[in-house]
Formats: sequence, C-alpha cells, structure tokens
Amino acid sequence: MEKIKPKELVSLLNKELARMQYKKTSLVQHRRNWAKLVMFFETKQEEYFSMKTAMEYLEGKCDFFTKERADKLTPSNTWLYRSIKMLCDFHQHGTLLHRHIRTRFTVNNAFHLELLTEFHTNCVSMDYATSTTKGYIRTVSKLLSFIESRELIAKDINPGILVDYVKTLLGYSPKMVEFMFCGIRAFLRFLKASGYTNTDLSSSLPTVKIPQKARIPSIWDPADLKKLLDTIDRGNPSGKRDYAIILLASRIGMRCVDIKSLKFNDIKWDENRIEIIQKKTGRPVTYPLPREIGWALIDYIQKGRPNCEDKNVFVRHTAPICPFGDSSRLLDMIKKYMKMAHISMPQNKKFGMHSLRHTYATSLMERHVPIEEIAQLMGHVDPTTTAIYLKSSLNLLKECTLNIDNL
Repeated sequence: MEKIKPKELVSLLNKELARMQYKKTSLVQHRRNWAKLVMFFETKQEEYFSMKTAMEYLEGKCDFFTKERADKLTPSNTWLYRSIKMLCDFHQHGTLLHRHIRTRFTVNNAFHLELLTEFHTNCVSMDYATSTTKGYIRTVSKLLSFIESRELIAKDINPGILVDYVKTLLGYSPKMVEFMFCGIRAFLRFLKASGYTNTDLSSSLPTVKIPQKARIPSIWDPADLKKLLDTIDRGNPSGKRDYAIILLASRIGMRCVDIKSLKFNDIKWDENRIEIIQKKTGRPVTYPLPREIGWALIDYIQKGRPNCEDKNVFVRHTAPICPFGDSSRLLDMIKKYMKMAHISMPQNKKFGMHSLRHTYATSLMERHVPIEEIAQLMGHVDPTTTAIYLKSSLNLLKECTLNIDNL
C-alpha cells in the first residue's frame, strides 16, 4: 500500500477480518491492541503508518525481542505481536497472509459460488484425481476470496491482481506453491474456455520448478518403528484399528488416503492381495497381503470394528460412526503412540503416515529389489520418482562411496 494513516489502515483491516469471519473474541483483542498503537503514532506525531514505528512500539511496550530470545514471552506479549505483525503484513501486501488465516477462506459472491461448482465439474470431466480436484477447489476458493476482498469479481481478474495474490503466498513451501499455481492455471484456462474472460491469463503466473530429487524423504529407524507398534494396545477396538492402519502404511507402503478409503471388496482374501484404484493417480495397483497384516485386519474387523453398514474397512470409533474425512491425515494417531513410546523426531524430519510409506520403499531399496519392481509396488507412474529413496538410506549411500586412494 502507499502512504496511509494508521486509523485508515486499521479500519480496512477490520473490514477484512469481519469478511473473513474472525471470531468476535479475537477481533476484540486485536482492536484493543491497534487502538493503543494508533495512540502511539499520534503521540509521536507521525501521520502515516510505518513498520519501523510499529516495531518500536512493540519493543517499548513489552521488551518483546529480548523476551523472545530468552524464551520468556507471555500470552499477552504474543497477542500484541500477532496484532502488530498482521497490521504490518496487511500494509505491505494489501491482504492477509496465509499464516494469519485461522478459518476457511470465505467465498460469499453468488457468481463465484456458481463458478466453483462449474470448475469442479470441469475438473471431473478432465479426469483429475479426486485429491487433485479437491486441492484445486481449495486453491481457487482462496483466490476468489482474495478477489472479493478487493471488491472485484473473477471477470475482472488481470495480471496485476495475480501478482498481488502471489505475494500472499509467502510462507508456503515451494512444493505447495507449485501445486497452487497448477490449480490457478487450470482455473484461468477454464475461465477463458467458458467465455468468462477474453484472455487466457494462465501464462501470467511464474513457473515454480521443484527438482524431484532435491528433497530427502523422512524415514523411520527400524527400532523406533518397532517401539511404535509394540506400544499400541491391541486389546481395545481403536488399538486394533490403529495397529492395522500403521501396518498397511509401513509394511506394504499404502498411502494414507488409500488406507482411509479401503473397502471390504478391495481385499482378495483367497489370493492374498489388495486391489485398489489409487486416489492420487486414478490408476489400479495391487498390494501383497502378508499374514501379519491379514491377521491384524481380521482381528479388527471381527473384534474391534463398530457395527456400521459402511463399506469402508476403517471407521471412526466415536459418534458419528463413519469413515475418516478427506482432510484427516491420521497424524494425531502417530503423535499419540510416539508420545506413549517416548519417541522423538528431529525438527527437520516429518513423521506422519507418509513417512511410513517412505520407510517401506527405502527398505525395499536396501534389499536391492529392482527399482522397476519397487515403482510397481508403490504405485508410482514414473520409476524415476522411486529413485529418490536411494538418498534416504545411509547404507546404500555408503555403497556409493569412492576409495580416495583410487582417485
């Protein structure tokens, strides 16, 4: 934003927070902090808002940065920082950055709601995977919410608006930004093809290249994985369920989304295998059904699963009894058993359900299973995707070391 008076900036941000349906209790706290900040600007006789003065107020009010370094911040200190940082970000970008959003992005315009429905139908007709379609709808909802905050509609979209929106993605991982750009490009092409815009603006977005082999997958130490499984109480229904779920991820590498949607008729008991259509790729894949997993499934189905007519194998054990939601990553399940087993993970490592899948793939690699076979077992479309697991194994990397005497 250009030069703006503190009161005017607060008024604009107030309006945006109300549109975003922030809780009244949060708004009260923010408004109280902003009122005191505005008075500080008036005391200093500064006509226009500046981040420098706002941070000066923050430091003088509660010695914030000194307390932060000493890890002595109080809840009121943190609230004050959030209020001021939100105001600074809004001043810089003209909208709320994603880290300030605590609720769903709200799309209010009737035309935009209709657009979302049409775009969803378009994604389905393009044979996008279910997870991709849902991700694109979430992405476009955020974009439309941003457009509404400018009191515009989708037909008014132009490169300048796209540039401003891209600025709000500060803090997202490059991989997430790449995915969001893909969704927005698909939406922009849809707008042009449907006659809502005269120009295809999909090329206005920058390209985010994420080298597939740049990241190193997080994997579990075999001893920690054994501790995790041993900690699960298989004497109660939820324990039987959780044990079977973790086995499916760690022993045969099923994706979390596929485990949640596993149906009874996907399990071919007589043939000792599981056949599914992958949610991510839409392609069929066949998994082996080892005895360990087979007995764990039988134990859960016969002695642990609540009475439920749903065809999904795994369901919630609290009312309402139903399958897990699409947004549930089962991370809390892993965290619970990690805490019980006194397992800690480095901050730079992930330990969710997908890390169990990585662990399985790495174990296959260490047993020198051909990469093409691993790709087939993992359901990878491209075998080069599987090669990334080479870097997650120290044992395999040691095999690649060169003797310095031979150089």
